[in-house]
Amino acid sequence: MKKLLSVFVIIFLCTYNVIAQGIFEMKSTAKGFSVELHTGITGWICDDLDVKNESGFHFGLKAGYGFSEWIEAFLEYNHSIINPEWEEFEAFPYNHLDFGARFNFGSTIKAFRPFTEITAMYQTSIQDAVDTDTGQFLKLDMEGYGISIGGGIKYHLQLPLVLMLGGKYSFGSFDTIKVDGNDYQDEWAANSYRLYFGIAYFF
Repeated sequence: MKKLLSVFVIIFLCTYNVIAQGIFEMKSTAKGFSVELHTGITGWICDDLDVKNESGFHFGLKAGYGFSEWIEAFLEYNHSIINPEWEEFEAFPYNHLDFGARFNFGSTIKAFRPFTEITAMYQTSIQDAVDTDTGQFLKLDMEGYGISIGGGIKYHLQLPLVLMLGGKYSFGSFDTIKVDGNDYQDEWAANSYRLYFGIAYFF
């Protein structure tokens, strides 16, 4: 009887260890170096230029470092091609450079991990415009700064490969402006949004 009981105890302990290892196995991470490639949709709004919502596609690259399982610092570049509302204008570039922090939530034993982000943002664009007084076509070369806030969710297919789904909204302006190559002293509020899907790899 004692031998039989001992056998059951051993079987139970072995089974428990196997189940416990499966339950508590690390399935996600945010620590260490990572790189991310993503693509998605960019849109922008500028009341000063009477732009309500022009949009297009973008692709981006992000490099980050996780100080812990909860906090990452990163540098991100996005290049967008925006389709203007006016058919007379050609599609134009709209670029973002973000430096900021990502805050990860949830447990490392979960494959899904939500996150939020906040960044300092630099943006540039070169595009066509029309002088409302003369009807003349102009070339605008613009640069400016702002902040971005965003969030999303990560799904770890298996360590260290991660799928990303997220978005961010940028509050910014263009305060360095050239019109046909000439400096223009003004500042235009220019907000934008980015929605993206990507893949990341943690080292």
